[in-house]
Amino acid sequence: MALPRPILPSAVRPPRFARLREDVLAQTVSQELGRLINESLSCRQACLSGRWPTSPALDTRFQECLSSFLTAEVGANYVKVNQGFEYLERISEAALQPTQFATDYRRIVGDQHLPIHAAFIAIAVNYLAEFLDLMPDYAEASGQGRRRDPVTVYGNVGAIHSQVNHSSISVANTVTNIGATIQAVADRGETSVAEAIRALAEAVQRDPGLAEDLRAQLLDHVADVADAAAAPEEPRRLSRARAALAAITAAAGTSSQLAQAIDTWHDALSQFF
Repeated sequence: MALPRPILPSAVRPPRFARLREDVLAQTVSQELGRLINESLSCRQACLSGRWPTSPALDTRFQECLSSFLTAEVGANYVKVNQGFEYLERISEAALQPTQFATDYRRIVGDQHLPIHAAFIAIAVNYLAEFLDLMPDYAEASGQGRRRDPVTVYGNVGAIHSQVNHSSISVANTVTNIGATIQAVADRGETSVAEAIRALAEAVQRDPGLAEDLRAQLLDHVADVADAAAAPEEPRRLSRARAALAAITAAAGTSSQLAQAIDTWHDALSQFF
């Protein structure tokens, strides 16, 4: 008897507008999403390396985090884009139990199961990274702060005004010039970190394969990383930088130049943040 055709992931994106519950802070939700994204990326790497994932119930924890919103579309869109992830995680958990069935299952389907699990994680992370990028707008809509002002970025990363949909790039409030920020980091003696951030900015700016809206989002993330590198003693900036790095890493699959920059400078950035 033939098995039914599986439901394929939908091309669903996070809503442009959403409101948080009154008892929830946008900053807290962002930090938790950033931690879960980082954990998911480690879990995905384990799958790609042939190791069975051990992070418990990522799908459930993501949905719980998204339940912080009054807007039902937030969680509903996530479920649409990643149907079957929870079931797959249950199978993975059962396969790690000390039973003969689990041993046989890993032996028979291990080579097929792990790439599928990694693909589901990637789908979830891509949705959530885009969702995280919209958090400043969600916070403003929920009465928890203003949207960050648009800033035209010049300096060592080059003038990028009018290169992304003929508009300025929205970056962190305290960052008015990514190039100047990079130079300040280098002047403080963190030359490897400065070079790493410069490489990320150049990769995002120059890769012709990136969609323009994604390029704008990624440059915003690079600005958050530079902002934190300039003031590493401020926990809030570091938290935003970690979430930004997670989003950049998640998007690297769409950009060969960005993937190469992350691979080259991963140690410098991870040691700093």
